[in-house]
Amino acid sequence: MDDSAVKKTTGKKLNHWFSCIKKEGMENSAHKEIAAFLREQKNISSWWAQQITVLFEKQSGRRVTGQTVDSGFQIGVTKTINTDVRKVWEYAVSKEGMYLLTGDRINAGNVIEQNRTGENGIEYCITTFRPRTHWRMKWRKPEWPSHSIVQVRVYTGSSGKAVMAIHQEKLRRPEDRQEMKAWWKHTVTCVAAVLE
Repeated sequence: MDDSAVKKTTGKKLNHWFSCIKKEGMENSAHKEIAAFLREQKNISSWWAQQITVLFEKQSGRRVTGQTVDSGFQIGVTKTINTDVRKVWEYAVSKEGMYLLTGDRINAGNVIEQNRTGENGIEYCITTFRPRTHWRMKWRKPEWPSHSIVQVRVYTGSSGKAVMAIHQEKLRRPEDRQEMKAWWKHTVTCVAAVLE
């Protein structure tokens, strides 16, 4: 984050706020406690208190890229596809699209709130389904001890072209984050190759 943006909004640079956290003896405090201190004692807005706390945690080695406070690690992948948004949606929820996403050859709209397992061993359950916009699912590889959350979204981008976005959270390790980022990049590239 640009230090000038922090100074412009909060009146001080990042190093000042980091020093305040250390002087208060909060280097090892929980994220919520640090953010509350900045918000309540230093009169910083909630949004900026969160941002400064995250940056402090990264700077001090307590947090790495993609790590969240409450839901492990997360990733996001987007792909602009040179076609109509309706075509991307229809493909994504089709048997072919779902096979890329889950290893299961079934239309997404037909399996809402059903626990399913794809041919590749991926266990999933669609928990939210909003036609023509997005769906969320619990999603777990066979070797994982617990599920992650995957959201698939299709929308029209600023260029007027379709965009497919996949967001995944509740990943346990940085290694899982790297693996899944590559996995979803490959997936959206395959969708684009079929439709463009």
